[in-house]
Parts: sequence; C-alpha cells; structure tokens
Amino acid sequence: MERCVETEPGHVAVVKTTEAEVGCTYKNQFHKYLSTWEDLEMGAVLKCEQFNKITKYSCLSNGIESYPIFQIEHKLSNGCTFICHEQKNIFKCPDRLPFFEVIKRATTRIPTTLRAELGF
Repeated sequence: MERCVETEPGHVAVVKTTEAEVGCTYKNQFHKYLSTWEDLEMGAVLKCEQFNKITKYSCLSNGIESYPIFQIEHKLSNGCTFICHEQKNIFKCPDRLPFFEVIKRATTRIPTTLRAELGF
C-alpha cells in the first residue's frame, strides 16, 4: 500500500505504508483495512475504513442474524420492532414486556437469558 505525504508546503511524495498504519485497533485487537468483524456484546458488524475509522456496518441479533443499517426497521416474532441504527440498536415494543426493566442509563448489553424472550 502507498499513501501521500506532504514533504514540504506544496510538495507531496508517495511513500510505502504498513498494514498497521492503515488498519484499525479495536478492543486491543488489530484489524486490516476494509476488514469486517463481529462484536457480539455491541450487537454489530464493524468495518475498518479509511483513516483508521471504525464504522458500524450492520446490526446483529443473537449473534447470527445480520440487519443492514439502511433497512431501518425489522419486525420480530414477539411483536416488537428492531431498529438498526448507526449508533445503537433499538427494540420498540407496543406493550411493555414483563422481563424488561426501565433504566436511566443506556446499555448495549442484553443478558443471554433474555435473548429467546426478545424474539431472537
């Protein structure tokens, strides 16, 4: 791989670069440029983009079902709607589910014991 470097004002040179310079580090693990990986705790497929930027590529439900971000709402078998958003995963339900607890602070963690009850 190569990249452009300004050697002096108005002058640019093309120099060799290493994978480490263009890749991404996430949770102390290195990922190559344009690679994707799953973060099950976050419920997301992530991608290493330009400038070492990590972006959310799609949402995961139960670690197996992937929902693209551009398809915003997905109906679940329990009547709830799963919303795949660039910054968070949202469960929108017509009625309050008895096993849900309303909390003041947002979290991305869904206990394993609740996964089946959530419809995934």
